Amino acid sequence: MLVADFSIVKMANSLSSKFETVAVVGEDVDLPVIMIGLPTAPNVYFLKPGRKNVPSTVYHPPSAVHPLIAENILFLHAMSGCDTSSALFNQGKNKFIKTLANTPDLGATLAAFKDSSAAPQTIQRAGEQFLVALYGGNINEDLNIERFRFYKRSAFKTRFNIATLPPTHAAAQQHSLRVFYQVQAWSGNQMDPTLWGWSITPRGLMPTTTLLPCAPDKLLQLVACKCTQRCMRNWGCKRAGLFCSKMCETCEGGCGNTEGYTSEEELGDIDDDEDFIRHLSEEFGLPGTGDYSSYTYASISLNNSSSTSTPIESCLRNRRPTT
Repeated sequence: MLVADFSIVKMANSLSSKFETVAVVGEDVDLPVIMIGLPTAPNVYFLKPGRKNVPSTVYHPPSAVHPLIAENILFLHAMSGCDTSSALFNQGKNKFIKTLANTPDLGATLAAFKDSSAAPQTIQRAGEQFLVALYGGNINEDLNIERFRFYKRSAFKTRFNIATLPPTHAAAQQHSLRVFYQVQAWSGNQMDPTLWGWSITPRGLMPTTTLLPCAPDKLLQLVACKCTQRCMRNWGCKRAGLFCSKMCETCEGGCGNTEGYTSEEELGDIDDDEDFIRHLSEEFGLPGTGDYSSYTYASISLNNSSSTSTPIESCLRNRRPTT
């Protein structure tokens, strides 16, 4: 369908000089998106057929939306999820459009997605900046920083769905590459998918979700168990060699099956931002900063290539159990 949709729009434009009016008839949303995102003759229209009591609708692509949105609609459609790119959980397309409308300076950055010669690093950075803005962060900061801040704001709520977190830096990079590949396909440019976020598998092309582990090995040794007592050696978590955590239903990490457990009395109240950051520094072995309000705690990162952060895996590995 990638080639077919582009071919339909290309054919409509070629016929525009021979006919007074040309209408592209279809129900696939990709068609009007391509017609808006690519140069379309002024006498070419898109007709969406009606159904039962719903009348047919005619759109004029060249004047359908604001110029800033029109220039980036291919990116917005692919980044927010389409037939060949993933959608972000609980993030609708309208929010993507509003993000660009509220941050028009991003338009110059997103122009890279229309440049067939753009370097992967440029695409990854541009995509990450947009996603940081989408989640309300500072576009000059790493997505992992916004991800951690988002977690800090949400994790202690009564109802929290981890799927609402922003994607990791590494996952966003691969998603951005696939978005670029899709935009270029809609523009009629054939690229090598294996260079742009796709991998060849026995089942065909599959998206490369990330180049990093899903979580540090140490973190995967923690568990949120439902043991009804103090997690002695006969209980499942102990037998499996997994340490209890604060998320355990009964013991809440206060049993004997922990590594370096800190009691509630020692922990105190961590609702305050400064105390919360100090707790992270002490609990995970992050370097102290003196100024806890500077958010340096956000250096907890799964991106091992970052030169300005201390990976959480390393922090946990260097931590010593309390005695």
